[in-house]
Amino acid sequence: MMGGMMPMMGWGRNGGAMCNAMAGNMGARLSGLKSDLKITKAQEPRWHAYADAARANAQSMLARCNVMMGQNGMRTMDMSQRFKLHELFMEAQVQSMRTIDKTMEPLYRSFSKTQKE
Repeated sequence: MMGGMMPMMGWGRNGGAMCNAMAGNMGARLSGLKSDLKITKAQEPRWHAYADAARANAQSMLARCNVMMGQNGMRTMDMSQRFKLHELFMEAQVQSMRTIDKTMEPLYRSFSKTQKE
């Protein structure tokens, strides 16, 4: 480790672009998934709940990523402070995943055998 900091695998100056690439195109991904799954009219309400949760998760991830990659403050934090920030962001991600799971489970239960394959 140089200067007490670990390199962020090339994220450095282009961290914002990396964040956008991770969370971007959620609409297109969801549209493709909906098409691939052949969501039926009866499944639409469950699909919309899931898609809304997935979009909210992507926006939340994007905001957290931009904080981590975009702020000069990360460069001035010591290792312990950065670790604590990562921990807080990971806890937020777990909460987002739980929210998605609450919408995904009913959607999945509504799937036909073919949709589950």
